[in-house]
Amino acid sequence: MMPEEEQQPLVELIPSPAQPAWRKGALAAGLGGVALLVCGAAALLQTPGGARSDSTAGLLAAYADGETFQEGNHMYKHSCKPTSVYTLQEVLHNNFGGAGPNPGKEGIVIKALRHKPDWLCPDGDCFQQVKIELHAQSAYDFPKPYMNGMHGKFATITLNTGDSVDVQLLLKDYHTDEILSVPALPLSIYDIDENSDGSGAEYISVHSEHTTTLKSSAKIIRTKIGTSHHYEAQPGQGMAQNPSDPVHLTPDQQTRSVAFNFIKPKEVRFTIGSSKGPAIRMFSFSLYNALSACFDEFLYDVTEAPTTTKAPSTTPAPTTTPAPTTTPAPTTTPAPT
Repeated sequence: MMPEEEQQPLVELIPSPAQPAWRKGALAAGLGGVALLVCGAAALLQTPGGARSDSTAGLLAAYADGETFQEGNHMYKHSCKPTSVYTLQEVLHNNFGGAGPNPGKEGIVIKALRHKPDWLCPDGDCFQQVKIELHAQSAYDFPKPYMNGMHGKFATITLNTGDSVDVQLLLKDYHTDEILSVPALPLSIYDIDENSDGSGAEYISVHSEHTTTLKSSAKIIRTKIGTSHHYEAQPGQGMAQNPSDPVHLTPDQQTRSVAFNFIKPKEVRFTIGSSKGPAIRMFSFSLYNALSACFDEFLYDVTEAPTTTKAPSTTPAPTTTPAPTTTPAPTTTPAPT
């Protein structure tokens, strides 16, 4: 392992699948679970000097801050400017998958405060009250749904051993309930590990267009399953201590974390789970980017970019030939008488 100060995050660009494919699987082991973080305060993150971007074809290339590049039909700009920071405040409603404990509409709704960077609030109004919604998109059954909602600085979803669940995440304006349009929405997941006997290997499968940041010594394996990208605990690495603060991670916790930035998302879709094992699994979310201050900002689709049509050349109007002047007939001199 390289010294911690020499390890730089690896940033990978993952294009959006044409049709999101949900992966059904198993989950489990250990109450510790996985902590998921959404957000992006650059001031508390690592320096981006060694960040690199990678296409799904595996072609590795380094991009400087502000540099534009093309991946497939999409144009992007690599940006290291700060993004919004979200502070979780309180659970407004808790009924993930309809399992309770609250009656009524399905889903978890959490009130949060969005702190926008200067470049996103030129009018000086840099605070926005928002709602974070987490909805089950597949069957969910858990006997202790009160464990969902919030735990400390994290939002939480808890599952039985051997279970998995498809999740939809929405970011909405608190007052209007409208889905917010943001340039990037970071999401980090922590404590991706397994039991000491190798059971309960945790994973997240991501189905939306995103970039990925991993430590160079990450104990996480990335594979592609159908049109989705799958991140799973590396076998033989055992269990790790659960983080208590999204800002302060130990070197080992960093190697078991993965950070995502979702590009102009209207929604974020992913699957959480693990292989079978004892106990239960608590997945924890918080609004903070754990590993990198940089992200790839979507600019436009080259197949939809307007082309400049050359103005048709103008054919000059034909010149008008002036009408010939009429020469008056000569006057006739009368014959002498």
